[in-house]
Amino acid sequence: MKIVIETQIMENYGAHDWDGEGECPQYWKAKGGETYVITGVTVAQAQDPDFWAAAEAQCVESNESWQEYIIGSELIDDIDPIPGDAEWLKLFPPVVLQLKDGVWLGERRRMFGWADAGKPVGEIQRWVNRESQMLSYILADGSEITYAEWRAQVA
Repeated sequence: MKIVIETQIMENYGAHDWDGEGECPQYWKAKGGETYVITGVTVAQAQDPDFWAAAEAQCVESNESWQEYIIGSELIDDIDPIPGDAEWLKLFPPVVLQLKDGVWLGERRRMFGWADAGKPVGEIQRWVNRESQMLSYILADGSEITYAEWRAQVA
């Protein structure tokens, strides 16, 4: 099974000019959202409130300038498609999460839609427990190169 979680992202434009003193000005603006797909969910996990809480914690964030909160979640069978508009999901692919050995691993693969010679045709974002992000690029031949390796090539 898999869990699909939809979020809303809000940005506080009042925080951009805030000097950190006193109360932060509030001017929240909707900035879209994310689709998270948690794969490899067992029946026991699907029935465990602690698992759901841990999964949801990977999809939310809140500070003075940024909020991401859950607007919906759904448990679906592995053979069922991810709910939503297929064209939208191509442009904004979901973040795929998996709990492995007590660690949450996240990955998003996004293709750019162009194939210029020598340039990346896509990117892969990876993180552990919603931190330690790593960016890699997908080259036309299907190989993967880290951001640092790419920068060294074009410098």
